[in-house]
Amino acid sequence: MKEIENEKLSIIYNELESEKEISLQLKTIPQEIKLIERSTQQKLQKIKVDVLNIDFSFREIFY
Repeated sequence: MKEIENEKLSIIYNELESEKEISLQLKTIPQEIKLIERSTQQKLQKIKVDVLNIDFSFREIFY
């Protein structure tokens, strides 16, 4: 009887450890998303500036 209870407790403990690990992994996801978002925003900003520079250059050339 004790062996069965010990086995059950061991299974529960392993499940808890697994859940802790998953929880830690999920906590880092928002930080990763923020980093990706910042990087994307910076790239978009650079593209906008480049487009404005091209537009300005065309205006200087053709007007």
